[in-house]
Amino acid sequence: MNFVCHKRTCPGLKLRDRHCHKCGLTLSFSGLLGYGWKRVWEWVKKKLSVACPTCRKRIPAFQSICPACKASLTVEGAFQKTFGPQVEKVRVLIAPNPSKRRLFQWFYVGVSALVFWGCLAILEKKYAQHWVEPAMLSIVYLAVFLILSLWLVPQRTLLLIAQRASKLIKLALVFNYLTALMLLQMFMATWWTRSIMLGVLFFVTWAGAWLFWRYLWPVSSAVGGIFMGPSSTFDPSEPQGRNVRMD
Repeated sequence: MNFVCHKRTCPGLKLRDRHCHKCGLTLSFSGLLGYGWKRVWEWVKKKLSVACPTCRKRIPAFQSICPACKASLTVEGAFQKTFGPQVEKVRVLIAPNPSKRRLFQWFYVGVSALVFWGCLAILEKKYAQHWVEPAMLSIVYLAVFLILSLWLVPQRTLLLIAQRASKLIKLALVFNYLTALMLLQMFMATWWTRSIMLGVLFFVTWAGAWLFWRYLWPVSSAVGGIFMGPSSTFDPSEPQGRNVRMD
């Protein structure tokens, strides 16, 4: 009994044959399964098609080069062809120039002033009767925040802001500072007990550090010198065992 190969071009196969004598197809379960998967994959690739971003012709989705215009079909190339003009328009629109920079600075100052005035109105309306206590307590918080700013923010950044920022930007930063200070006072007025507890923690930390550096550290150094002997650190101001006469 003879059979025909799955490609239908190779007749004369017998049941005991393991390979097609003409096309070399493996006549096993795995070979037939792989051949079937290949056929399905080729059918899917033919059905899925996209428009070439250069010539706009329909081509298979898995092609790397357009057969019509020979354009490279990469994600970057497709993005540039599709969204390139829009991106260029946006780039031109937001490109920095003196007039746009000045307009942005005025906008920043205006928004900062409006937010500042709104916070001031809220503070006046809701906390007009008891704003003195939060204002006094905010001194402790402000000192802590300034120390953290000097510790965490690079000094180069602060110098660049002080030297290169325009007057409008500096004015907007003043509004931002006052707004942040009012928000801090609103926070303390709303959660007064927690604010006092946190302020006490700040004060205790400062008092402990001052006591350590003022009294405990010198005493520990002196006691260490008594038990461990004098330090052998080189001091260039000492005579070094020589006497020099100067006339």
